[in-house]
Amino acid sequence: MNASKQKPRRIKFTMATLGLVTLLTLAAAIVWTNRDGNSGKQSITVAIAPYQDQGMLVNYKHLGLEEKYGVSINLITLPFEDIVPSVASASAGADIGFGSFIGYLNQYKNLNTDSDDPVLFVYPAYVFKGGGFVTFDKGIKPLRETGVVSQYASDILQNEKFGYPDKSIYELVLAHVARSNDVPLSEIDTHKIVIEDGLLAAQSGALDIAAAGLTQLNETKRRGGEIVFTMDDVGFADITGFLVKESTMRERGDDVRAVIQMWFECVAYVMSDIEGNSRETIDYLDRQAATKYTIDEFKAAIEQEYFPTTTAEAYNETMTEEGKFSHQGIQETVIAFFGLSETIQITPLPPGSFKTP
Repeated sequence: MNASKQKPRRIKFTMATLGLVTLLTLAAAIVWTNRDGNSGKQSITVAIAPYQDQGMLVNYKHLGLEEKYGVSINLITLPFEDIVPSVASASAGADIGFGSFIGYLNQYKNLNTDSDDPVLFVYPAYVFKGGGFVTFDKGIKPLRETGVVSQYASDILQNEKFGYPDKSIYELVLAHVARSNDVPLSEIDTHKIVIEDGLLAAQSGALDIAAAGLTQLNETKRRGGEIVFTMDDVGFADITGFLVKESTMRERGDDVRAVIQMWFECVAYVMSDIEGNSRETIDYLDRQAATKYTIDEFKAAIEQEYFPTTTAEAYNETMTEEGKFSHQGIQETVIAFFGLSETIQITPLPPGSFKTP
């Protein structure tokens, strides 16, 4: 009688054991999917937004850069505004992602105060100088025709409804134009919007003039709208660079450096022959982006940006006082305008820390 009662216990124990083994096997499989199939080395997750600039990174595959640098990339596409939260996430997010330098400064306090694993701006990637403000009102003229500093500019600042994302580079650009024309920003009729909503708001007449990134600038032209002024028109720019957590840099610094080098190789490849070498990027945008590009539209879009093709060039032009797009000058302007802490320290990787395979 006792023996017959022991059998179900042995069967129950065996099923539990099998269940545990199954769970462990599934867990191992999940981890393994984020590893290089050849070496078993964990891949590094890189987040990009579906834009014509960041889309250049997709060329790493057919250029054979994973094999060259010994790093396997898990490339994910996110909305631009979601990349920083993904990098900062305590759970499994992106190991490395692209972020605006001005946006990073604005978010620095929220990201890093009381954090034992801060998000770092580790290296510049490219310079964004083509965003601006657009309109579908045929009565509003471009400031490049009337003058950025002029009575006409002063008039539209005081009489039109402007929309831009809160505490963004667009607010900074508008404030710069307003100060140049002795118009306090507080006297402008401004509305806070999400950048993706600005185009529709301007086209419907809800706003007279709306902030626009490069994607929205191209779409504005396509829909018959007008660019009122760009960052380049008013002499302002933003640096887009690589963001990682301190722990990622400490534990996987070589992989992060490799991804950065792979980026510049991809950029050099595309920029060496834009018409011949942009097919992979345009195909990626066709699949992922709201705006579809012809080759001519792609060329026009990237002309609004500055793309260094080496780590040394990027450092010299953005991380030194003598650089054309010096981050020090941008940082001082942002800190003064938004009243940010002057103790924000930016310590990019030294150019000499990159090793050529």
